[in-house]
Amino acid sequence: MRNTTLYKLAGPKTFRRASTALLKKRFVLDGKIVTKGWGTNLQNLEKGARKIYHPDGFKPEMKERLLWYLKTGDTDIFTEEELQSIRVFLQCDQSGAEALIVAYECYAGDYRKLFENNIKPHVYVAMKLFKDIWTRKMKERGGLIEDFNIETISSTPIPLLKTNPFWKDLDLLIKSSDNWPLSERYYYFAKQTCHSANYDIQKNTFILNVLEKSGGKVVIPAEEGERFLLTYRALFPEIPERNQRIAKQVKETRVLYNMFGHPYQVTNWNIDERDLKEYYAWGPQSTVGEITRTAFCDLYEFIRDNKKPYDILADTHDSYLVQCPLHYAIECKKSMQTFMAQPFESPVDGAKFRMKSEVNIGFNWSPKKDDNVLGLQEPDWLK
Repeated sequence: MRNTTLYKLAGPKTFRRASTALLKKRFVLDGKIVTKGWGTNLQNLEKGARKIYHPDGFKPEMKERLLWYLKTGDTDIFTEEELQSIRVFLQCDQSGAEALIVAYECYAGDYRKLFENNIKPHVYVAMKLFKDIWTRKMKERGGLIEDFNIETISSTPIPLLKTNPFWKDLDLLIKSSDNWPLSERYYYFAKQTCHSANYDIQKNTFILNVLEKSGGKVVIPAEEGERFLLTYRALFPEIPERNQRIAKQVKETRVLYNMFGHPYQVTNWNIDERDLKEYYAWGPQSTVGEITRTAFCDLYEFIRDNKKPYDILADTHDSYLVQCPLHYAIECKKSMQTFMAQPFESPVDGAKFRMKSEVNIGFNWSPKKDDNVLGLQEPDWLK
């Protein structure tokens, strides 16, 4: 499958790279004005539709051998000719990208401790928001229940959470809720709470955002939406403090800086609350965009200078996609992560950190599911 796209600067605000069709023209079709061009937007392509994209050399009749490769990393099952022709997709995604930036724009607190201890904020917040259901769900799912006490786990300091013998099972259970019925998608509720509450969203807008992002499928009652936001802000008071500090800076200096030290000049003469939400989000969003832009260019130069058989295929804001020969997968993965792991320093207390990333591998561009077993995944041998 071949597709064409045009990358261009989306605008100075977030330093994002936009993706669009080439040579677009407007014309009238059936009485309507239609815009058509060569290629398409490859950044915002719906994940389910990405199954049509396969790496070079892919052949459906190889499915069983390709599955074995994804499971084991073993290339001995292919002929030398096949090894020369078959490519595999590798996608490197920033891990908790904007949230990680927010954590280091805040003074050190529990929010930053989550990242320091490799605990996903969505899991931690879901544990806190829905404490009353986890004991019952552990029993239903056949998890360990002897001596299980959700109050004990919930009150455990973040650096000690992983020492609790039930934490691993609870962590997996909470993540699995993303595939449960809509009314029980607790991980999804927590994820949306984390993404929205960081930028001072209010109850009604939060509920509407969840409704839109779920395609009208997830409706959060008003009292629950308010509870989610209040609980989150009580857990991490350093986040509202960060937003207050940014609001003060905008009003007094009208200049913001992202983690790269690059500025954004605020030109609005009359700043209201709606504007402030954009400024709260600007630093993390622009930093994440620049990280991928920089990694993309650094990897291109690495490929060119070292004559590596990799092809950079797509840039999707907080991730990038590459194809490479099978026996180069581990080497390519390390290179992609190296260029994504750019160093930064907290502007509030000087704490040093690097962007984290995960790499998935597959024979089409869509995530692995029961009906897409060759999709992007993270097998143990690639970790």
